[in-house]
Amino acid sequence: MVSEIKAVVYDMGGVILRSATYEYRDAIAARYGMSRKELEALIFDSPSAIAGTLGKKTSREHWQFVFDTLQATAEQRKTFESEFWTCDQLDHSLVKFLGDLRPERKTGLLSNAWTGTRERLFVEYHCEDVFDVSLFSCEVGLAKPDEAYYQMILDQLGVQATETIFLDDNAENVVAAAQMGMKAIRFRNHDQAIAEMQALL
Repeated sequence: MVSEIKAVVYDMGGVILRSATYEYRDAIAARYGMSRKELEALIFDSPSAIAGTLGKKTSREHWQFVFDTLQATAEQRKTFESEFWTCDQLDHSLVKFLGDLRPERKTGLLSNAWTGTRERLFVEYHCEDVFDVSLFSCEVGLAKPDEAYYQMILDQLGVQATETIFLDDNAENVVAAAQMGMKAIRFRNHDQAIAEMQALL
């Protein structure tokens, strides 16, 4: 039986780019008298973060909001970002799995992200050639789980939802993709994600 899958779309954060350990984030949070979850909520889920995700403010403006909220000192602000992202690692094997699907299948990246993310991912990690289409929310003013954002990448890939595998670590995003007809998989770990994609392919 020939697979009906014509495209595979990945999320970025929490899927191909993940924190290997949280010791640095725990240390930052403790410095400001809060839990890591509280720190991450401020950075990723605050109104400022959402505005950044939709391109309504730059990542620099968002980080300024974070620093001001935490009342970080000038010295702390110098190393805050690099320390926060220190343990992020690219899953090279997962990226290679996607790249190996080409040219028989099209590949995409659909990310909710702030300004500068494209440069960070492609310049620092050199994986731009893996994706036929890469969309970042801050560049188009749309974000998951907005159906229009999913439709945008489907249109640019030239495929139907039912012909597409979608991989994301966020349950809400996975549900939204499934409701559109995509073969949606929630990422939990590398082996599980590979096995579920292979079963569909």
